[in-house]
Amino acid sequence: MSRIIITERELASLKESVLMDTLPDDIMDAVMRKKTSLGNNPALPDIFDEGFIERIVRKSFESAKEELVKIGSIDDVEEKDAVGVLNHLIKICQDKEREVRPQLEKICYNYVIKLFNVPEDDIELLFSLKDSVDIARNSINLDPIDGDGDDGFEFADIVDAESIKGEIYKRRLLDVLVMGASMRLSSNIKSYASDIYEIDPKLPDLYRKIIALNTYLLFTREDLNLTEDNMKQLGTVEVTIGNDQKKNRIESQGVIFPILLSESIRGFMELFASHGLPDDMNRARNVLGKSDFLKMEPWDMRLGPVMWDMFSDNFGDCNSTTIPYIMYIVSKLNVKRFNKLFKEVFAKTRRGKTIMRAITEKAKENQSREEDDTSMLNPQDHRKSVISDNIDPEEL
Repeated sequence: MSRIIITERELASLKESVLMDTLPDDIMDAVMRKKTSLGNNPALPDIFDEGFIERIVRKSFESAKEELVKIGSIDDVEEKDAVGVLNHLIKICQDKEREVRPQLEKICYNYVIKLFNVPEDDIELLFSLKDSVDIARNSINLDPIDGDGDDGFEFADIVDAESIKGEIYKRRLLDVLVMGASMRLSSNIKSYASDIYEIDPKLPDLYRKIIALNTYLLFTREDLNLTEDNMKQLGTVEVTIGNDQKKNRIESQGVIFPILLSESIRGFMELFASHGLPDDMNRARNVLGKSDFLKMEPWDMRLGPVMWDMFSDNFGDCNSTTIPYIMYIVSKLNVKRFNKLFKEVFAKTRRGKTIMRAITEKAKENQSREEDDTSMLNPQDHRKSVISDNIDPEEL
């Protein structure tokens, strides 16, 4: 077995194949042509000499390289390419986890319940570690749905048809933030390392290496060429909004624990962000069909963590249990107010910080009132609040 060292001093022979100095041409081309998952989103500021998305991508890439350097050595691998190393580490991880999957699924369950302070009776959760994920689901779209009228949705007029574009852009940004939150909150290995250590003391370090290498490869591996026959998913989540008869439901799958945890957190974040969908069911489906599709996920993963950091840095003195209430208020804003808020937040203006402080305080008030009154999650139809609240976003 060869040994691959990933440190600043010992990368001489592997620097070309393991750590790239610059972003690949296809990545930068997509950024410059605004072909990322955010496109020409009206919620992004345009006040810098360098484009906003370009700044985010470069910062994310440098952060990924720094984290990969920190992990030190990767032992007992035959391949000298990063993709081969990642596949090998995932296989090792699966072999270690296979006999203890029920315990790991329980740790995942307990972690997300505590993370968001979710009453266990208010939502149906199914978390599964599997050799390969089941993605043969009607809810997974590889490409956006055209929505040419065959789906039963009909616009009132051309103004109505054009207005839905703003809803799609809004949903796309929420998807990016949801992905970023799931990646950031699940990668805090220290918060669950002690429970994992009791099962196998080698797993936490293995998780850290896999997360670091996978994040780096988001920026350097060739086009994934996702197809209907080969979606190449290591994890998936399906969220079903409840009604009077059924609870909200989150069903997540992952081939290893860190992926399962990330997908499970993403399911909750999607539930919280669902308040941003139009009240009309057909209109909501039209927005989802054009905004939620698999080919956008690699870009959501590249952009999401840093953009989530820029957003959540404004939360101030609150913990993760307040996130559902913040997401409710923000996602309920109409398109115009939503875009204005995030332009200020991403430009890091004083006004943006002031508005976010007000939103956070309102969220904490709602959280305190609700914890004394009713359950955080309310399984009603899609127009009702997952968080039982009656605030008017126009007040903000």
